[in-house]
Order: sequence, then C-alpha cells, then structure tokens
Amino acid sequence: MKSNALNDLERIARERGELALAADIAEAGKAAEAGQFTLALLGQFKRGKSTLLNALLGRPVSPVDVAPLTSTIIVIQQGSDERCEIQFQEGRREAVAFEEIATYVTQEGNPGNRLGVQAAFVYLDHPLLSLGVRLVDTPGVGSVFGLNTDVTQGFLPRIDVALVVLGGEPPITGDELELVKAAAPRAGKLIFVMNKADLLEGETRLKAEAFARKVIGEALACDPGPFLFLSARRAVRGEEDGGFRELARTLEELAREAGGQLAALAESASKEYFAGRLRHAMALERQALLTPMEEMGSRIERFKRAVEDVEDLALAAQSRLARVEGVDPREAEVERAEFARTQLAAALKRVDQALRETRERWARRRLIQPLSERLVREAVAAWLQRATDETLRLVKDRTERIATETRRLAERVERAAAECFDVPLTSYTIRPPKTDFDRILLEFVNPTLALDPQDWLFPLLETVLPSHLADAVARRRAASLMADWLRANLYAIEERRVEELDGAMRLLQQDMMQALHHLEEAILATIELGVRQREQGEQAVAERLEVLSRQEAAIRAAEGSP
Repeated sequence: MKSNALNDLERIARERGELALAADIAEAGKAAEAGQFTLALLGQFKRGKSTLLNALLGRPVSPVDVAPLTSTIIVIQQGSDERCEIQFQEGRREAVAFEEIATYVTQEGNPGNRLGVQAAFVYLDHPLLSLGVRLVDTPGVGSVFGLNTDVTQGFLPRIDVALVVLGGEPPITGDELELVKAAAPRAGKLIFVMNKADLLEGETRLKAEAFARKVIGEALACDPGPFLFLSARRAVRGEEDGGFRELARTLEELAREAGGQLAALAESASKEYFAGRLRHAMALERQALLTPMEEMGSRIERFKRAVEDVEDLALAAQSRLARVEGVDPREAEVERAEFARTQLAAALKRVDQALRETRERWARRRLIQPLSERLVREAVAAWLQRATDETLRLVKDRTERIATETRRLAERVERAAAECFDVPLTSYTIRPPKTDFDRILLEFVNPTLALDPQDWLFPLLETVLPSHLADAVARRRAASLMADWLRANLYAIEERRVEELDGAMRLLQQDMMQALHHLEEAILATIELGVRQREQGEQAVAERLEVLSRQEAAIRAAEGSP
C-alpha cells in the first residue's frame, strides 16, 4: 500500500515548488508501495561496481569502460515494461534508449553534470528485482571529480543494504573506509566483496582480506562478517566464478528472508530523511518571513557582501595553484634524454652478449628485432611507472591544495549565512577528491622499416662479411631500432603525463566553482522566497506563515504516522 506519510511529504514539496525533491519523494513512495528496498553498490572508482551490477543483471545496463565511469545515481528496479528514464533536477523525466544512458550518467557524456541530471531509472524484468531489490550504481568516491563523491555521500541516507566493493591494490582506501563508517548507521546490512580476485594470488588474497577486515573491524567496532572474493569481469563474460555465484545466492536469500523488514525500514528512513530536508528549508523561509523587511534586506545585502569576493578568492586560489612548482619541461627533457642514453647503453650490452651466445650466423639476424623490442619494452615500462608515480603525486598534491581552499571558502559562506540569518545550516561538505589514475596507456609504435636498407642488405652482408663485422652490422641495426623506439615512446608518455595533469587541474577548478555556487545559491534561493512574500504585504506574510505552520504540522503528522 502506498505510504500516506510519503504522499503527504510529496504534496508539501510540490506546494513549495521543490519539484526535484517532490520527484524523489514520489519515487520513494512507489518503492514503498511495491515493498522494495534499496541495495547500493559503494566503493572507490575503478573497483568494477558497474561491471558487477551488469553481471548481477546478466546484461549491460550500467556504462563501463568510460573514464571515470558513473557520475550520477543509476536506479534499477522491477518493471515488466522495460525502459529507461532520466530524471532531471527540475523534476521532469524523459524516456531514453538504453544505449543512450552513458550520455547522461557519465563524466564523459555529461561533464560536470551540465545537463542537470538527478538520477537515471531503469526498469527491467529480472528475478532478483522481482523480489523487491532496487539495485543502485553510485559514482565511485576518491576520483578526481569531487562532485562524484558528493553525489554518493548525499545518497547514503537512502541506502538499506550496502554492497561494498573493495579490491586488492590497496584492499581499502581512506575514502572507502569513511564511506563504510557513514553507511553503517543507516544501512540495515553491509555486504563486503573483494572484486578482481582473479588477479590476487593466494598469499596476496589472504593479506588483502586480513588488512581490510582489521581496518573495517576497528572502525565499526564489530566483525564485518564474511568477505566474498569474485571476479565481476569473469562473471559478466559468463565464465564460472564461485564467489559471484555465492554473492547472487546471498542477495536472493536476503531478499526472500528479510526483504519485507528491509522494505519497512526503507520507508521509515525515507520518511525521516525527506522530512528533515523540508524542515530545514522551511526554517530558513520562516526566518525570512519574520524578520522585518528592512532588516532582512540588510541581512541579505550583508550576506552578499560577505561572500561577494568568494569567487575572486577562488580564482586567486586557482591562480596560485597554477604556479605551484611542478615538472620543469627543460629538466624533464634532460632527464628523459639521460634515461634513454643509459638504457640504450645497457641494452646494447645485452645485444652484444646475445650475439656472442648465438653461434649460427643466420640466427643473429632473426634475433635482432624481437630482442631490441623486448629490451625497449622493459625500459619503457620502467619509465612509464616512474612517470605515472610522478603524475599521481602531483595530482594528489594539487587536489589536496584545491580541496583545502574550497573548504576554507565554503566555511566562510556558511559562517556568513549563520551570522546573517540566525539559522543553523547543514554544512556543505567539500571532500578532497583523491586520484588513483590507471597506468598511462602506451601504444607501442613500431617504426616503418620497409625502406631500411639493412632489411635486405643484412642477410647478404652476414654471408660475406667476417663474423666480427657481421656482428657490428647487427649491433648498429639494434642501436638504430632501439633509439627510435625509445625516443617515440618516451615522448608519448610525456605527452600523456602533461595531458593528465592539465585535465585534472581543469576539473578540480570546475568542481571548486560549482561547489561554491551551489552553496550560495541554495541559501539565497530559500531566503529570497520568504522575502518575496514579504514584498506582497503583511497579509501575504501572514498567509505564508499559516501555510508554513500547516506544512510543519503535516510533516510532524507524517513523521508520526505508521
């Protein structure tokens, strides 16, 4: 049966013009009516949450292989009429094709959520969903996109079961631990899985589980329960995976045995969460209504003056960060050249050794190119690791700096609002988005050798030249090959490194401005709603206060209703 309490809260939100909130409450009401509970996949980005979700559903629903993957909430629930709908922040919904989901829910398709997407809703006919489970794919925490973390944090109060997806390197991060600690008091159950288990050897797996279990146990002051080791990638390909089979069985048993209780708890939690959001907005509006016009006008002006330079300060902070010492291009070039020189010298010694150990003259020609490529790949791999580590260090440094600046400015906005309007505000948390870039993709480029005279001259020379001269020709060819390959690939790595750093800074700066604008606009929009009522005269104020009193009473009644 549809929840009367949620129905009342939805009506109040619509009366207040908060259409996005009303749409959220309506969705919670539908879930309550269907006896559904929410099971959300949580974890750091790149843990394979979307792949695991697709494996559970047996079909590709949540986008994968798009960096940095999901950036908004995706809700999958039972529906005989299979479809996908995008809910926008202004409350409207739009039907889209399944293959279009990535356009709306990923950072690549919808950078910075410029389309104003609140969530994507997917309706499928599936045995697990038919048991009342609503599967939710959340953005990964700890990515370079700070707002992705905020989306996940904001959804925590609406989670009934948390499926925490961990990994092996590292088993659990600081961001993930904070997420677990925040989810634990709200979720009726926590389920922990270690994904990508096919990449973990026996001893490594044991150490990963022991570490994660110890850290989580200390944080929650209780045993986290069993850890399921699985490979979502293997499962999504239809390959046998015992851990995945055990997870599917666990979820089905949970839905059958505790689904009704979890659905009831979900309804109660939704009621509390949405009532709290409405009460907070109404407290701000009441303050604006009760404060004399002149005083409220001056308060708004005082607030605006207090924060008018926040954007300038943010731009100044970004400018300072841009000047933070990084990698000097000239020094990097010198270092790269020296690395190539030393690697080439070492590789040539190994070529010389191989030539000495190869007795047949025909075999010398055949070993040169594959041996040269293998030696260069080893050198390039070492440089790639070095460049990647340096990139991660620099991005992490800039991330922490800009997150600190954003928190400082956000606290200034919050202080100004509290001082000007005498209403305690819910702090807008700015979480430092940490970075864990995948290894820079390297495309190993083979130089074109079709016109190289050595390709046709070398076989001839090796048959007519003395052995030591044939070896010298072979060595020169190896040196030429390896020098070309080293130069091209080290340059490609440098280009990618610069691209990663520049892209990370642009996105961090964008997140900073969006967070501050969101905070200011949310405060002023609520206050100015009350001011507009004041401008219509005392009768309008009295009527509005009466409406607020009625709405507040309705909220209290809704909170007390079963």
